[in-house]
Amino acid sequence: MNAIKMILGWGIAVVLAVAIGSVIQTQFNLAEISALGAGIGMKARMATTWHDLLSFTPLYAILVALAFAVAWPVAGWLKRWLPGHRPLLFTLAGFSAIWVMIAVMNRSLPITAIGATRELDGTVLLAAAGAFAGWVYTRIVEDR
Repeated sequence: MNAIKMILGWGIAVVLAVAIGSVIQTQFNLAEISALGAGIGMKARMATTWHDLLSFTPLYAILVALAFAVAWPVAGWLKRWLPGHRPLLFTLAGFSAIWVMIAVMNRSLPITAIGATRELDGTVLLAAAGAFAGWVYTRIVEDR
């Protein structure tokens, strides 16, 4: 497998997980505000989502990039013993990378840094974005 494909695939996977994760966390935050009785229209939702894509994603991208930089080699190592299961392994690696990253953050910081992760469903959805990114990675790097 060529190194350019691996780096490109990793970069695209990071961008996907971060963009999807940012939208998820924004909508969770807006849902919490709505639950307090504030009306939030579509225009405000779109503006807030765009704002978060510009402001939340840089730090989140660094964290996801590091998480994937740890998870991808582990998945690559496991594929030696489970040949033919690359999509499954990297999908699970993407899910696990985000899940562990969130768990470490939530346990080591004095606050919950990503509001969506206060609830299990938010954590699962962010990790699912990582799983999707892992699957996309395999589609990019596979030899066809």
